[in-house]
Amino acid sequence: MALDLSDEEKAKIDEAYASIMTAFDFYKSELKINGVIMQPSLLLCAVVSWILDESRHVLFHGCDGIKRYKRAAYFAYWFTWIKPIQVVSSVRKPTKQLVLVNERFAAFMVYSMLEINGKGAIPKDFNDEMLYVLRYRNSSPESLFTTICLLEISAKSGELRKAYSQKQVNEEPQR
Repeated sequence: MALDLSDEEKAKIDEAYASIMTAFDFYKSELKINGVIMQPSLLLCAVVSWILDESRHVLFHGCDGIKRYKRAAYFAYWFTWIKPIQVVSSVRKPTKQLVLVNERFAAFMVYSMLEINGKGAIPKDFNDEMLYVLRYRNSSPESLFTTICLLEISAKSGELRKAYSQKQVNEEPQR
C-alpha cells in the first residue's frame, strides 16, 4: 500500500523519525537501559500514523497548526499502540522498566514536547497512573488530549505538585 504523502508530510515524518531516534539514544544512555532496540519499521509506522493523524486534524478543523498537547497526545497514542521499542534481552524475569519501556519512553517524549522537565516536575503517582493508562487502557487520542492538556497546565503552574502533595497528606492513615 503506497501512501500519497505531501512533501510537507514527508519532511515532518523524516524530522520526527530522526528526533525520536536521537531522543531514544539519549534516553537509553541516561537511564542505562540495556536489552532493547528501536525497531525501525515499527517506528516508521508509528510516526507516519502520528503525522497523518495530525494532518487530518488540521485539515478537518481548518486550523493553521496543532496545539502542543494534541501533538503530544497523538504521539503517545500511536507510539504506545504500535510499540516500536522491542525487548531483545533474554532475561527470564523482565523488570517493570522493560515491560513498560514503550510507555515510559512515550511519557518521556510527552514531557519533552510539553517542555516539562526537571526532577520532581511530574509527581511519581501521576507518572505511574499515566504509564498504567498508556499500557493497560484502550485510550483514544481524544481522551489523551484532556489528560495531557491538564498535565501541561497544572505542571507548569506548579499545581500538579501541590495537588499530589496534598493527596499524600490526605491519604495518611487516621490515628
